[in-house]
Amino acid sequence: MPFYAVLTDISVVLFYLFGLFITISMKKYNLFSHFTYTLGLLANIIGLMYLPLLFFFIDFNYFAIVFSAPFTVIWHANIAINNFKLFKMKVGLSQ
Repeated sequence: MPFYAVLTDISVVLFYLFGLFITISMKKYNLFSHFTYTLGLLANIIGLMYLPLLFFFIDFNYFAIVFSAPFTVIWHANIAINNFKLFKMKVGLSQ
C-alpha cells in the first residue's frame, strides 16, 4: 500500500472521528437542536464504518463515504444555519 493511501485513510477516519466529537459536544452544551445532533451522529457513525470496511472489505471501503456524504452535507448546512441564528440573537438582530 502506498504511503499516500495510508495518509488518506488516516485523514478520513480523523475527519469522522472529529465530527463525532463535535456532535457529542453539541449535545452536551445544548447549543443546537435534536435534529442537528441526530443527523451529525448518523453521518459520523456511517462515516466511521470506513475503518472496519478498510480491514475486512477493502474493495468496498468507499461505500461508507458515499453513504455518509448526503448526511454530512445536510449536517454542515444545518450547523451553519443554526450558527447564523445564534449570531443574530447575540448581536440583537432578531425580531
